[in-house]
Amino acid sequence: MICYKAAVVFQLRTVALLALCTQPLLGGVVLDGSFGTRGALPGPDFMITAPMGRQINSNLFQSFSQFNLNSSQSATFTGPSNIHNILSRVTDGNASSIDGTVRSDIPGANLFFVNPAGVIFGQHAHLDVSGSFAVTTANYLKLVGGGRFNANLGGHDTLTSAPVNAFGFLSTAPAAVPVSGSTFYVAPHKSFSVVAGDIPMNGSAITGIGSRVNLVSVKSPGEVQLDASNINSAIDVSQFTALGNINLNLTLIDTSGPGGGPVVIRGGNFYLNNGRISSQTTGSIRGESIDIATSGNVKIMNGGAISADTSGLGNGGNVTVTADSLRIRVMVSSPFIPGNSTSAIKTVGANSVKRASASSALPTPRTSWPHLRSRASYPIRAFSSSSTIRTRSGAGFVVSKRVASAIEFAHSPAYPGAAPRFESTSSARLCQAEISKPAKTVCGLYICPERFK
Repeated sequence: MICYKAAVVFQLRTVALLALCTQPLLGGVVLDGSFGTRGALPGPDFMITAPMGRQINSNLFQSFSQFNLNSSQSATFTGPSNIHNILSRVTDGNASSIDGTVRSDIPGANLFFVNPAGVIFGQHAHLDVSGSFAVTTANYLKLVGGGRFNANLGGHDTLTSAPVNAFGFLSTAPAAVPVSGSTFYVAPHKSFSVVAGDIPMNGSAITGIGSRVNLVSVKSPGEVQLDASNINSAIDVSQFTALGNINLNLTLIDTSGPGGGPVVIRGGNFYLNNGRISSQTTGSIRGESIDIATSGNVKIMNGGAISADTSGLGNGGNVTVTADSLRIRVMVSSPFIPGNSTSAIKTVGANSVKRASASSALPTPRTSWPHLRSRASYPIRAFSSSSTIRTRSGAGFVVSKRVASAIEFAHSPAYPGAAPRFESTSSARLCQAEISKPAKTVCGLYICPERFK
């Protein structure tokens, strides 16, 4: 009951915050003069040219005292074709409200948008960027080799041509990046990153063909080690003593493509409420992983789903969830999962297992324990051998009693080692068993029925 009340309070606060954030601010883009040009740009289509900022070889730096877009406005960054990274900051101490289109006309250039006071995306917010995009409430961007781009004036910038490799936070309460009703299309095989305090997303969508999505929420000083322009970059948040909350409500993240793209989430608590994270492999390219790691809780509620499967020749990606506790609750109705009546984590295929022939005449074992189902369907498309659900504390793995078929894993007895792993430092909620009958050698792990009596 205590956990339930805490979740409700968090959701109410999120709704209140989003309601506040949906109130539009007057649009306007104003240069702060730190790189020479000062003053408001003419709208409603604001053109931000290279001479207004400072170019250091392949990096273009821009600095604003105000950056707000209403639904009828757009802001376009332009510059020479040799620009690889556009690094922009807002320095006046007020949050940016973006309810219009942010665009870059520089082919393949990555765009970084920094405002420590916060960034609010509304329902008309769109991206038109052919490179990767990162929005952050960090106090500075760290560049490889010691460069630094501060978000405050007089911060002693060290501007170089090196790429960004870290997001630096100095506050114990970094500002949030609320997203309400926004739809973001990420360029194929590029990255979309939010690195901030709390990240509440409501009724929004982030999609990209084989693209990567990074959501990182922090709540203390430290540096997030991340190359947001590299689709294969690792993320390190080990410097932080506290991490923030990520709440996806009625939100879709979809990186499906010929090879499903990676999704990486790092925070203190992660809530997926009636939303979906999907990375489906539709072609012959090996799918990438969905990797969720929190220092606290993961809750999948009301039809929330995490799916890394394959409908093509390539193997699907892995799903890894690392948390102090994982709770899955029954859904009410999900617009993202037609006909599904439960929250689910689904993996059909892992990149370490070969795809089976569609003509394989494999049996269809089905075993149902009180709160865990594992099944194989015919034809078998691929199997999961390295997907992991991991808990780190005594809270263990918890599935609400009301949930039937809470977790679904594809499996085939033709590959006895192809089973998802459940790991826990707690034996209070999770058991491991060796089922001798082949028809029941489905997963090898199950929730102890006696724990839910």
